[in-house]
Amino acid sequence: LHMITGELTLLKKTLAPIKGLVTILRKHSDEKSLITPLAKVYFSDVSIFNLIAYETNENMKLLALLSLIFLPMTFIAGYYGMNFEVFPDLFKPI
Repeated sequence: LHMITGELTLLKKTLAPIKGLVTILRKHSDEKSLITPLAKVYFSDVSIFNLIAYETNENMKLLALLSLIFLPMTFIAGYYGMNFEVFPDLFKPI
């Protein structure tokens, strides 16, 4: 509960500047001069970067899942693949 409260406080601090912008945009939605063409280009660039970041995040999730699956198998293969004369677990069943 304490961690959620901290996250909500951080979220509230993060969204406070955006709240004023949304209020201004809501009041002046009829005026087209509020957002300049340069700002529209900037916002479209930000949107593209956000989409790229989202796709990268999804790819990283997939790679993490594959690591989770193959890392233990790699460890087991490396452990039993060592060439030693005297190896305590060599003749024990798994």
